Amino acid sequence: MAGAVDELSCSDVTALARPLSAHPYGILKGVVESTMRTGYENGYKVITLSDCVAATSTEEHDNALRYDYPMFSQPMTSAEFIDAIA
Repeated sequence: MAGAVDELSCSDVTALARPLSAHPYGILKGVVESTMRTGYENGYKVITLSDCVAATSTEEHDNALRYDYPMFSQPMTSAEFIDAIA
């Protein structure tokens, strides 16, 4: 899909992720947040790795972790994620 901002709209990752019911993803806040919201809207259990995402400022990053991500995902650190799947 031309112009898509999130991975779920423009690839076959949906077919790959659906059996896992989770889609941890991240580098930049805008892409992460779009993908996270699309996953949530499509019924995925979304996990956001809080120490694997970035934003253009510390304030934006902290705001996303505190307010945005918990609305659409289960934020956790990469260490917490590894412990959870071990």
